[in-house]
Amino acid sequence: MKARAISFLLLPLLVSVSCSRVGDLKLAANPPLSAGLGYALVKDSYVSLAASPGSEAAGVSHLRDGTLVELVGRELGTAPAKGAAAASGNGAAPASKGAGTEFWYRVRVVADTKAGEDAPAEGWVMASQLLVFESREQAERAAKAAVK
Repeated sequence: MKARAISFLLLPLLVSVSCSRVGDLKLAANPPLSAGLGYALVKDSYVSLAASPGSEAAGVSHLRDGTLVELVGRELGTAPAKGAAAASGNGAAPASKGAGTEFWYRVRVVADTKAGEDAPAEGWVMASQLLVFESREQAERAAKAAVK
């Protein structure tokens, strides 16, 4: 009984001390949450840079194998039908009954890479055509290792 009385007396004191504000809590930045979507290397010989996510989107340019890009957006879009030749105007087969969905990344070409001279700064690329990394440094290391 005595212990119960003491606990009831200490409970309000404990609550008031634990809820008082001593200072702001500063958390370290969590890179996967704060640094954007990351960077990627183009892994196919030639990849179409599309105007919008989807296999029926107009092609605006192309990227070459090893091009370093920053990932600035991600959406679901149509993917070419399995077994379809990816050789239409934008480098991807038009959607058909067999077409599914796939993630597409909006990419921004990083300067001083293998991008074609006429490549625009941004466009959409299918996720399956990219090797994705959390940081630019990781992508650059992978690009250097692939050259060796």
